[in-house]
Amino acid sequence: MIASFDTNQYSVTATSNEGGQLSPASQLVEYGQSASVTVSIDTGYQLEQISGCDGTLNENLYETAAITKSCAISARFSLVQYDVTAVASAGDRLHLHLSALHTDRLPGLTWQPMTVLRLQILQGVMDSWWVINT
Repeated sequence: MIASFDTNQYSVTATSNEGGQLSPASQLVEYGQSASVTVSIDTGYQLEQISGCDGTLNENLYETAAITKSCAISARFSLVQYDVTAVASAGDRLHLHLSALHTDRLPGLTWQPMTVLRLQILQGVMDSWWVINT
C-alpha cells in the first residue's frame, strides 16, 4: 500500500483603493507557508493603513504569518497633504512657498489675488489658507 498526500493550498487575496497597488492580487499558498505582497505607492499618495493575514510591513514588502486558512490583505492609500505658506505685507504681493508641493498632482491650479484688507481680516483667524480656482 502506498499513501500519498496533497498539501492543502489556501487563497491569499490583496486589494487596495486608489493611490497604490498590491501585487500579486491573488496567490495560492501551501499550508504553513507565508505569502509576500509588494506595495506600490502612486506619486502624491501615501500608505495610510495595511492589514490582514497577521502580516507585517517592511519597507515596500508585506509578509504574512504562516497561512493556515484563506485570508485577505487590504491597504488604504490617501493623498499626501502639504502645508502652503503665504506671506504678504501692506501693499506687497502674496508670496507662496510651495517647495514640497507636487504641482503635477494639481493641474489647473491658480491662486486668486486678495487685497491687503482681506489679508488683515483673515490674520489670526486661520492658521493656513488659500483660494484655489480650478
